[in-house]
Amino acid sequence: MPNGLKFTTTQVVGNEVITTPPQKDPAVEYDQQTQKAKRLALAQNKVGFELLKTSTYLDETNSQNIIISPVAVTMPLLALYGWSQGPTRDQMTNVLQIPGFSVVQLDEAGRILLERLNSRQEGVSLTLLDSLWLDDSLKLKQVAVEDILGDYGTLTETVDFATAAEAVTINNWVNGNTAGKISKVVPEQLTKEAAGYAVSAVYFKGLWRYTFNPENTVAFDFVKQNGETSKVQAMNLEHTALAYLENDLFKAVKLEYGKSGKYIMVVMVPKDQGLTKLLGSLDIDSWNGWLASFKKVPVRLTLPKFAASYLTDTAQLYKNTGLTLPFGALADFTPLMEATDPLKGPEKLSITSAPHATLLEIGEEGFGSPQPVPVLSEEERAKLKDYVDPVTFVINKPFFFAILDSETMANVFVGIVRSL
Repeated sequence: MPNGLKFTTTQVVGNEVITTPPQKDPAVEYDQQTQKAKRLALAQNKVGFELLKTSTYLDETNSQNIIISPVAVTMPLLALYGWSQGPTRDQMTNVLQIPGFSVVQLDEAGRILLERLNSRQEGVSLTLLDSLWLDDSLKLKQVAVEDILGDYGTLTETVDFATAAEAVTINNWVNGNTAGKISKVVPEQLTKEAAGYAVSAVYFKGLWRYTFNPENTVAFDFVKQNGETSKVQAMNLEHTALAYLENDLFKAVKLEYGKSGKYIMVVMVPKDQGLTKLLGSLDIDSWNGWLASFKKVPVRLTLPKFAASYLTDTAQLYKNTGLTLPFGALADFTPLMEATDPLKGPEKLSITSAPHATLLEIGEEGFGSPQPVPVLSEEERAKLKDYVDPVTFVINKPFFFAILDSETMANVFVGIVRSL
């Protein structure tokens, strides 16, 4: 039924007719909620691509590995969106790609998306941390603090930025919530004049749905962005049915995580040395088109083992994409603040810095005992005229990758690896 409604029979009691209200079909309702999460994820994916390209452009070394979580870097700002006004809100609407969202719709979509991403998946460890650390001279509306935490899971705390211990407090909070994997996101001495820090951190460790046999891991040469080579450990998978895509720009493969395969890693290796052309073609339309074009073919895959971390101030990245007001003196988050002096009105709040830390580990480990490698049927093989023999895919040079949630299509990570 439309809107997930089920008809129920009426009950007759004496001379009265009692009508049982129609009940929602849980499956339909779940799907409707997922569509709301997908709508927000689409916006976050757009922002993530822009921030990744901006970060790459600003990297003067031209060699840094860059990993950004579109979900994590947008959530603190989305949490503040409903408590912004005027030009600040207008700018956030445009840069965060959320025109057409009401505040109610945005908050609901944020809550649902986080519920989907934080749902326990066997074989996957994902920690998304978002927090707002505001100057303790500011008086916040309690209803706002509760709203931000309830819908976005964003911790909101007031601290004294002039005290060195506050940096320890923030770093310890991140360290403790990532099992010690991410130890430092802010410097030992915070900016004393700061009004607020928006801190986000993401840790991901997944077990492959199909295990790489450690006995097949060998040393091989990885050609870095600058042309130099390094010896790295490379995993090998003899797989007869991997989702694969090849075009004039790149070769790509999809790899599933965990028992259910809900999380997927997409690796794209440009045919040219370097990532400039690939990143130049990367936008939400091309991305969605590419994802829809994968098909399962026989593949022999060689993938380097690596652990990559990244720390950046996304305030600077946002400013370069046109979002300047929330991070400056003209920021207007007045609805968030209580007036401490009726004559002066609420204090001004702006975000001084938005540190973002990510950590990703890629190894051989699979979910539980090695699962049987899926084999293509004869009928499936007959359709793959161009892939009679397995494709050999060796990832031995800079590549783009994303880890996405296949339910909401949210990119948990987007990144580039240029040096191992």
